[in-house]
Amino acid sequence: MELSLTFADMISNLRATLDHIIWALVEESGNAPHDQLMFPCVLDPKKWPPALGKQLKNVPPEWIPAIEQAQPFTAPQPRRHPMNVLHRLDITTKHRLLIPMEESSFAWNPAFKTNRPVREDDQLIKLEAPTGTRLADSVELARVRYFSTTADLEVTGIEPVIEARVGWGPKLDELDFTGDDRFPDMMAFVETQIETFAPAFRRSGSSLLLP
Repeated sequence: MELSLTFADMISNLRATLDHIIWALVEESGNAPHDQLMFPCVLDPKKWPPALGKQLKNVPPEWIPAIEQAQPFTAPQPRRHPMNVLHRLDITTKHRLLIPMEESSFAWNPAFKTNRPVREDDQLIKLEAPTGTRLADSVELARVRYFSTTADLEVTGIEPVIEARVGWGPKLDELDFTGDDRFPDMMAFVETQIETFAPAFRRSGSSLLLP
């Protein structure tokens, strides 16, 4: 539950950042803002002109090409474009449900302390949770033990430095994602938009002056 809430909060903040950019572009230009202003998410290029007259009304024209370039309809797979995934997730997590989190990958390389030196005939047995295991408090992702023919080998501790990698993400059945699909980097997408529009707010006297 905690991971789902954190994920929903992250999605909401990322989506709101894009809308703030559009609002700020209008305010900085001296044009009048209005309640329909937002960073559009357009899957069908035929719906782009209506967005220009509604969601992007009063946005300075020099910034329209950059906004268009960030639209899903410009990509080979519009439904998997980070803007579309972000937009759909924002609507889902705000109005309908908290999306369950599940393990997408897990790998670790532990270093153990044992009660005696490990011999060639000793066998290390590692058990790892299968992909798709729901991440929750106290869930067991891995377990390790040694098999020794002399039954005298025990793990007495784990070294402080452990390499572990856990991938986790939302269950996205309705967005046509499967467990093996690469999830779009929505954070990188939003960071790119911030960098793209930053010049509009770097001039002297801007209320959103950026470094």
